[in-house]
Amino acid sequence: MPPATENQYVRKALLFPAVFAIGLLSLLPGCSGKKHFPNAPAPAPRSYRMGFSAIPPRPDLAQALAAIDLWTRRADAAILHFDPPWDTLLKGAPIDSAVILVHKPLVDYYRAKGLMVVVTLDATNGLDRGAESPALVAAGRSLTEPAIQQIYRDYAVAVDTLLRPSYFFLAAETNLIRAAGRTPVPVPEIVLKLAFGRFGLPALPPGAVAHLKYPVVIDDSSFRTATGYNNKYDEDQTIAAFRSVAG
Repeated sequence: MPPATENQYVRKALLFPAVFAIGLLSLLPGCSGKKHFPNAPAPAPRSYRMGFSAIPPRPDLAQALAAIDLWTRRADAAILHFDPPWDTLLKGAPIDSAVILVHKPLVDYYRAKGLMVVVTLDATNGLDRGAESPALVAAGRSLTEPAIQQIYRDYAVAVDTLLRPSYFFLAAETNLIRAAGRTPVPVPEIVLKLAFGRFGLPALPPGAVAHLKYPVVIDDSSFRTATGYNNKYDEDQTIAAFRSVAG
């Protein structure tokens, strides 16, 4: 999950789609994809797809463009993770226009680089999965309203129709904690690290913690082919079993 400063930058950048699009177009003539060196041995093909998203190291448009140009030389896929522009949509802006102006230039650029496009819509607060989108809260609206749900559906249809992603996730991390009948508790990262192995918490390694925090798998077919793995129980069955035992 990107930190708050990055989320704020991404939202700020979306206010200037025309400038962002012009910057991307300026990269196209000189960037035809990955560099090739005729005397170098061919790299071994990856058994998985590697993707990145357009989040720069600093909130600066020039650095954003430079970062995109750098990672697209190494990536197989591009990831877009965003919420509907509620403040704009609630004012009656055309949904198709919101997608075309904000996201299509970037998607077109990715496709010109030969990248697969993966899109995830965010239905909740990206920094607090138990809360509504901040823009909805600021407007006094809620995703529980049928009218807001319809806007979300219409926006999802527009994204799918206009951007044509290879994979499209209709919501993000919504939510195994609630499915297990538990209440999310925000804990500072440094406190959580100190708590592992104490207070009845397991001593989890950093990799396991990252897996729990970012449980996103786009395609596990390569892993299954390589290992022959086949799960006996799916995610929903596992959570249901936990809930029945833990109460």
